[in-house]
Amino acid sequence: MVPWTKVREVVTARPLLSIVLAGVCLRLLLLDLIAVSSDAGLFVYDARMILLGNTPIVDYPTRSPLFHYLLAGALALVGGESRILGARLFMIAVSALLGVAVFVLARQLHSRRAGLAGAALFLGTPVAYVYGVPVKTELLAQLFGITALILAVRAFDGERIAYGEAALAGAFVGAGFLVRRVVLVHLVAVGLVVSYYRLTRHDRQVPALFAAGVAVFAGTSLAVAFGYVAIAWPDLGQVRPVAVQHALSSFIGTGAGNVAWIEQSLTTGAETGQENAGGLLSAVCQGCDGGTVRVVMWSAVVSLPAMLPFLVYLRSATDRYAGEPVRRLVPVALVVGLLGGTAAGGVLFARHAEASPLLVVLPASVVLGGVAVVWSGPAHVGEWSFDERLALPALVVAFVVGGYLYRDSPVSVWYMLDLLPYVAVLAGVAVAVSLDAGRWTERRLSLAGVVLAVAVVVATVASVPFLPARAALGEGTSGLETVSDVQAAGADLDERTASGDRVLTADALYVTDGDRRLAGDLSRGFWLLKHTTRTPAADLVEAKVLSDVQAGRVPYVVVGPRTRTLLDRSPALARAVEANYCPTGDDFYRTHDAELYVESADAPNCGS
Repeated sequence: MVPWTKVREVVTARPLLSIVLAGVCLRLLLLDLIAVSSDAGLFVYDARMILLGNTPIVDYPTRSPLFHYLLAGALALVGGESRILGARLFMIAVSALLGVAVFVLARQLHSRRAGLAGAALFLGTPVAYVYGVPVKTELLAQLFGITALILAVRAFDGERIAYGEAALAGAFVGAGFLVRRVVLVHLVAVGLVVSYYRLTRHDRQVPALFAAGVAVFAGTSLAVAFGYVAIAWPDLGQVRPVAVQHALSSFIGTGAGNVAWIEQSLTTGAETGQENAGGLLSAVCQGCDGGTVRVVMWSAVVSLPAMLPFLVYLRSATDRYAGEPVRRLVPVALVVGLLGGTAAGGVLFARHAEASPLLVVLPASVVLGGVAVVWSGPAHVGEWSFDERLALPALVVAFVVGGYLYRDSPVSVWYMLDLLPYVAVLAGVAVAVSLDAGRWTERRLSLAGVVLAVAVVVATVASVPFLPARAALGEGTSGLETVSDVQAAGADLDERTASGDRVLTADALYVTDGDRRLAGDLSRGFWLLKHTTRTPAADLVEAKVLSDVQAGRVPYVVVGPRTRTLLDRSPALARAVEANYCPTGDDFYRTHDAELYVESADAPNCGS
């Protein structure tokens, strides 16, 4: 039997450790249940390239060189047993550290209770443990970003500014920039909030504040410069093109693959930037359509547990600043708005294959339950004074959302991972504010617990399309889905091929857990051929793949969804496959929406 008394004692004595361990255990239980992302194959392959002596940006295109280096280090530590498994363990470790960082920042901004609530909400919200386990850059970038905010609060919160910690905060922004460039918005948030905070709470020491700003900027610049030098080392002549490519190009890998072409290829990036500027003048959100609204709604649903505490802010604000008629009107307006939103959501999701009417009705019902809980207590749920420092995470959220809506490209549920740590900090403060009011009866606490538990269930159900259960929803399968699938594919291709052979596929997951390399080390070069017009870099990627095929180093081709797109974009590759390969009809690959082709003398008249 489980010694629950002992468990309760440990949780009470070490609450943060208990929360983090629970979050890690949950992710380990789901390790082979959460669908793999095709991007995971690219990231792992690029990390593998580093272990083979290649250099990101110089030898292959990337926007996330630091992510690749850290992932490569993790894979080296885990060993070669299973790269996809090692990559997932790396992401679980990042999630655990991020949970601790959420605790530290929320404690700084409010209290230890806020920190514990924030960490629990972050680690226990489905978007974090379903979308956060696949190998993506968002969580690592925000680990650096939130660490920068922690250091900024420490640097600027005392009577005297701590310039060393200010510079260190900037350095972490720079490190985050080398993982995901959106982290630069942290500099703007820190600058605005710190300037206001220092000038209103402390003496108007403008020179000192300016010097601190210089320290933050210097820390960022030095970290980024050190990163570029480390990437280019020992050929320091490549520092400038590496910096130009990473910092200024607005498209993934434009001009990468050979740094001599970078400045020529930046024309494409400049044109994209001009289009964005025009879009900003004509509309705040360039790509906002029904699809964008669906993604935003879906992001809110899978983040539901972390979003519910924001009702406390609304209740607190209305209790404090509104008159009695408005205070009574707010919950009514919320109910009416939720009913209207449910109807609108039903229309938006009606033709969405992944959606069920219940995935619109259930979240609205959970929010209604949250409204009932928050508004069932006495007035002034949260009697607290606004702390200007809370604007730090709030502005980061606002700037990141604004940046994604401004971009002339589709938004994704994955981007919620850029926001969730800061949402969790603010939600943790809301929970602490409400509990500190001391007006929670045992019945009301129980009801709040039930609503939160149902929110977790509903948000998890909404994430089901990213689990192997997707077939039960009538979606069918699309590519390799689980860790086991990736391991099986790697073993199969290793068995079919000899050492030194390569495999042509645009989905690197097929070789992630094997010893074979991609034809032409294609990897992220797929995006070059898919998204760019003819550029020197795209031509080089195509030529390298064709060279391997023509040299007889590619006995097999795996044609899945991404490879079909690749062949559509590259007629030369399509002709080479048609002229040299025949389908095997292998059931394993067909089960995963792919076809395995083998080099054959019968091509192109296969089977005739």
